Amino acid sequence: MKSRHTAPKETSKSRKQPFEAKKPQPKKPAPMKSGGSAIQLFDPSPGIVYSIEQASQLAQVSRRRILIYCKQRLLSPMAAPDVAGYWFDADALRTLKKIEELRTLCDEPLASVGLILDLMREVQRLRSEMRALEV
Repeated sequence: MKSRHTAPKETSKSRKQPFEAKKPQPKKPAPMKSGGSAIQLFDPSPGIVYSIEQASQLAQVSRRRILIYCKQRLLSPMAAPDVAGYWFDADALRTLKKIEELRTLCDEPLASVGLILDLMREVQRLRSEMRALEV
């Protein structure tokens, strides 16, 4: 009876070497195009409701990531998703961009991002109160 595996197994070089963590390389900003085109800031239109597909395209975030943010209660859709699907207003899109900025800048877990967002909302509320008292 012949053995099925007659050739000796070769091990890959990656198994022989110890695990080495790659150092994160700093992200380089995209070069600006010359020719007078200005950078457009992200500013969704108020009063308009966006589907999850539109929100994904506008905020340049995957649908899967948006669903994760909703599940973690970092982002809230306009209505119950099981009834009407995932729809977002301009404030939700701004929150989505803030979440992405915090994730990329701070490299924080989602629970920490939620805490930072709550603190940012509280600071905004207090600033509004201070402005109202000054008038």
